[in-house]
Amino acid sequence: MALSGLVFTACKKNDSGTTVQTKSDLLAKGTWKFESGGIDANKDGNVDINFASIGTIPDCTLDNTITFSAGGTGIVSEGATRCDPSNPPSTPFNWSFSNSETTLNLSGNALLGLSGQFKVITLSDTRLSLSKDTTVPVFNNVAVVVNLQH
Repeated sequence: MALSGLVFTACKKNDSGTTVQTKSDLLAKGTWKFESGGIDANKDGNVDINFASIGTIPDCTLDNTITFSAGGTGIVSEGATRCDPSNPPSTPFNWSFSNSETTLNLSGNALLGLSGQFKVITLSDTRLSLSKDTTVPVFNNVAVVVNLQH
């Protein structure tokens, strides 16, 4: 389900006069969808074991989209395959950056059912890669890496 809305951004100009987008601008630029992800056993920012190979994330969650809005709010929208039709088709969440914009804080179950602090691995016009230290069944003290695209 695609959502549209107005997004107000504040761009900066560098010394050469070229407009530079802030991380908040890049995050709120459009709707993000799941590209890939999995377990990062050695915490180097790369997926060592794909979610698909261990079946930890259901297909009904993988087709969800996430939209960040300026001002620290956002919406997670159920995709075509809904996990529980009795739940609302979209859920609001809050977000913020911390640690000099190297950490993205998410409330609720904003990202594949996860919330809390995520390390920002990559944030560009088209890609958002995040990592979160966690414990997953069978795996202790690992990170989960989630790659989103638009």
